[in-house]
Amino acid sequence: MQLRLIYCLAGGLAFLVSSPQARAQAAPAVPAPATTPVLYRQQGDVLDIGAWPGPGLDELRALPTCTLDDPPQVVGREILCRPPVVPSKSQLSVAASWLVGLGIDSPDRDNALRGAHGAAIDIDVWPTRWLGIGARAQYLAIKAVPDAAGNAPWGDAFTGFGQARARFFLDEVERDAITLTAGIGYSVRNAEMGPSAPVARVAVSRDIGSYFDDRTAMTLAVELGYEHSLDAEQRRAVTFGLRGGFERGIVEPRNLGTRAGAPWFRYVAGGEFRASSDLGGAGTLGFPLSESLMWRNTALFTFGHSGGLRGNTGATWGVVAGPRWRPSNGDFSVYVDVQAGAGLIGGATTAGVAPLGEAEFGLDLAVGCQTRVNFGGRAQVELDQGLRTGFFIIRVERGPGYARDCGKSIAIAN
Repeated sequence: MQLRLIYCLAGGLAFLVSSPQARAQAAPAVPAPATTPVLYRQQGDVLDIGAWPGPGLDELRALPTCTLDDPPQVVGREILCRPPVVPSKSQLSVAASWLVGLGIDSPDRDNALRGAHGAAIDIDVWPTRWLGIGARAQYLAIKAVPDAAGNAPWGDAFTGFGQARARFFLDEVERDAITLTAGIGYSVRNAEMGPSAPVARVAVSRDIGSYFDDRTAMTLAVELGYEHSLDAEQRRAVTFGLRGGFERGIVEPRNLGTRAGAPWFRYVAGGEFRASSDLGGAGTLGFPLSESLMWRNTALFTFGHSGGLRGNTGATWGVVAGPRWRPSNGDFSVYVDVQAGAGLIGGATTAGVAPLGEAEFGLDLAVGCQTRVNFGGRAQVELDQGLRTGFFIIRVERGPGYARDCGKSIAIAN
């Protein structure tokens, strides 16, 4: 033992006093380490116990809840159980809406109808599954009363509401619900719109969603609303809105552990944002004809060319319909849309009907079980005049017409 210790000390002393060049010559060649970065989760990595495996909650809805007896999840392998959904202290929803509709004058002005469009932001806290309490900030532009020369400027109304929502779920995992809203607030108006006044509002909406993980979901809704000013003017407005946003801190759905019901009717519904020199939006409704072909219907509105966002000249209300071809039903696919119909196009003093045609090419992405997101370029033409304008399109559509085999017991962790 002592002899081996002496040999070790002698060898260490010789290494320390030797020159670096000598040590380099004596050292065996060692290959340089690979420069490939280490990924956070590589194929085969084991996830922490309770870590969410990747797909949204709606995709894993039918799986049993994991227990301590279940093996840990492994990236790239089958998911055989679902981690428990940890309850949140608060559930919050934030959403933005695009609005189009009609303003209704006071009874002493013969209840004249006037065009309206605007935008809104809703922030709500949900103390329970079905009850939400929150606030709404809304801007609405409504055609004002014509002056002696026949000109009808736009009136501005900025309104803040306090509101309550009652949500009745049809499928809580899918965030599929009918929501009733009631609110009261105060509207600040410009001179063209009339005096500021308190306003009451009621609305009904159809809501859907798609999970990013176990407690966060993207949401989309179509909403029909009615407003009534509580003053002598008694101005009213009827609006149709497309609302998109997110929910955070969702509690565990009561129907978790069940498969999605088989749809009795296949369709998809959604909304889109149109961006170019003419901003606008649209609502969509589609009916699958085959795995790669769908008949789509679009109701659209775009702001006009003059007067900023409130310009009337060139503003377009329209309805078009036609086929969509998509070669693949997978996670990624290109698509082509061709639609035709009619539009009401605003002029300097009047509006006229014109035949419209639209064509679009883009990329289609699957999100969750029944939701797809489109990014595309769209051209709009007057069939008897030629090209009018083009748009960059962001569209979210959802429905049983896009349903894949959801809720099954096999998925891939990622």
